[in-house]
Amino acid sequence: MSKKRKLAVGLLIGLSMVLAGCGGSNTNDVSTVALVLPAENYKIFEGNGFTLQYPRDWETKNKSQVAEQYKDSVEAVFISNFKDQFFTPVITVELLAVQEGVGNPGFADEMIARNEAVLIDYEEQERLTIPTVIGNEVVNTYLIRFRGKEKLQDDTLEFLQTYLAHGASGFVVTAAYDPTSDLSEAEKLVNSLQTFKLK
Repeated sequence: MSKKRKLAVGLLIGLSMVLAGCGGSNTNDVSTVALVLPAENYKIFEGNGFTLQYPRDWETKNKSQVAEQYKDSVEAVFISNFKDQFFTPVITVELLAVQEGVGNPGFADEMIARNEAVLIDYEEQERLTIPTVIGNEVVNTYLIRFRGKEKLQDDTLEFLQTYLAHGASGFVVTAAYDPTSDLSEAEKLVNSLQTFKLK
């Protein structure tokens, strides 16, 4: 196992220890829950009802710039400047309609079930409950790490995913990368997903 792959495997474990040390979701102070990454390394993306920090040198695409088949749900795409021969690390933000009042846990369970149904050889690696922000309210959501592939002939990818539901809107933020690459940029992906919040 490469050094970077070992790093990716331990990232969420390390995150859980940091959250435990900081009190995790035991605080209702929005300013201490919302992760802020250093401006010299990360930019802030203001989207349709959400904000996300992403690596400063990454390419961004908004809803009008994504392929036609994704325009119904994809709000933004963030693409690594490291162009891997097999798979370039990417973050996508999807906006889906949900039933009013479904809440974060119910919406997350729906999306996890969708992953299991769509991906071949789906395997969840880790799942954490983390605090985040909707408006001025601190809420809990999941941050999960899992593996799978879309087609039988594809190589296995590793994914990080988090979820937020508010009213009739459900947001899914997904990071994908090659777990065997020494340049997977997994640490940047974990950092960015922690900054996702709703306005």
